[in-house]
Formats: sequence, structure tokens, C-alpha cells
Amino acid sequence: MKKKVTMKKSRMSKKVFQVFFSRIFLLYLLCGGLATIVDWGVYSIGIYIIKINYVYSVTFSFLLGSITNFSLNKYLNFKNKYKKLHYQFLVYLIIAIPGLLLTILLMWMMIDVLLMNLFLSRIITTGVVLIYNYLGHRYLTFNILR
Repeated sequence: MKKKVTMKKSRMSKKVFQVFFSRIFLLYLLCGGLATIVDWGVYSIGIYIIKINYVYSVTFSFLLGSITNFSLNKYLNFKNKYKKLHYQFLVYLIIAIPGLLLTILLMWMMIDVLLMNLFLSRIITTGVVLIYNYLGHRYLTFNILR
């Protein structure tokens, strides 16, 4: 019985390792890194230069970062050939919007409750939401719609 449980754990560990240490995940990080530069840049302009509320700034930066991330991952990483771009981007947004809501919730907790720095809270939140976004987009947006 113990051997069977150990074998299941071993297979699951191997599968998790394959997902997060694959070429696709590393390229996702690279594409996501470029999209994050866009996202954080727009966010910074919003909060520090235009001086709008962080919720509005993160929402707008999310949209521009999402367009960047979608485009880079569709064509460079997943090499996805699905032709109905508008439909696929809608699926992308359906997966990404809960990530945005989680981002806003976490940032609210860090900024308004814990009184953390605006940009530090954005960095931490990006790391937390990254895993959710990767799994959703890898297995749904760019896998189902081929």
C-alpha cells in the first residue's frame, strides 16, 4: 500500500517538474517578462506621473500587458495556428480577468491594509498571479484552441 502511494507521489512530482521546467514554461517566462515590462511601465506612469488611483492604473496596465503577452505567447511560444483571433483573445481574457481581480484584491490588501509600497505590492502580486495565468493559458487558451 505504501509503495503504491509513493509511486503516485513520484509520478505527480515528475509531472509537476515537467510542467514548470519545460521549454514552454521558460519561454512563457521570457514572453511574460516582456509583457511585465509593458505592464509595470504603464502602471508606473499611471501612479507616479499621471497620479491616478492604483486600481485604475493596474487595470489599464493589465490590458496592455495582456495584449503583449497574448501576442508573444500565441506566435512565439505556443506557435498556435488558431485562426479566429478575436475568439481566442476572448478566451484569453476570460482566463485572465480572474487574475486581474486577484491582483486588485491582493494589492488592496497590501496597499490599504498592510500599508505597503505601491510598486512593491505590484511586484509581489505579479509573482503570485503568474502561476494561475500560466496554467490557464497553457492548458486552455493555447491548447484547446489550436
